[in-house]
Amino acid sequence: MRLGVNIPDDLLQRLEPLKQHVNISQLCREAIQAHVSTYERVVAYGLQAQDATYARLKDEAPKEIDWELFGIEDAVKWADKAPLKEYARLFQWADIEKRDGNPGYRAARNPFWAGSSFWDRQRELRNWFIEKFEWDELIDHQTLAETAYLRGWFYYVSGIWDQFRTRVREEVAGRPDRKKQLIQAAALPTGLVKFLGSSL
Repeated sequence: MRLGVNIPDDLLQRLEPLKQHVNISQLCREAIQAHVSTYERVVAYGLQAQDATYARLKDEAPKEIDWELFGIEDAVKWADKAPLKEYARLFQWADIEKRDGNPGYRAARNPFWAGSSFWDRQRELRNWFIEKFEWDELIDHQTLAETAYLRGWFYYVSGIWDQFRTRVREEVAGRPDRKKQLIQAAALPTGLVKFLGSSL
């Protein structure tokens, strides 16, 4: 491969008396070889020391926390105790958030749902947030932690809610005669009968 070399005019003039004694191509090759060898030596030496340096820096850095897992763990506790109406309210608010262009899990920020449990976790790990800020102050660690937490919390609860509704529909679908009996037995206005029939 051929490479062109640009030399300043004054250096070219100074080189003129040596041209008959020096192979300029060889001189350039030797200079390039020296720089490449030095670079490769530095890289090889650096790779040997890099593992030890990385391990030391990793020990000094704030430990990573799985906020999404925290959200899931707290959602399990909430889902086990929450009444049906709280599930319904949560997903009504999630629909409002989505209509406003936000992700549905933002509804869980309400202290009735995941908001208070996230704040509890945040208070427990206050020093972690301080260390994270000192480590990289350009990143909003609190928002990232809250987002991951709410996502884990909301999607776990969503899974429970979806399973519940699916099982209810399956049970109702498996009892068509019972549905007809309920509708016929209830002396209801026609409009309400239609609503009841469609919702069962």
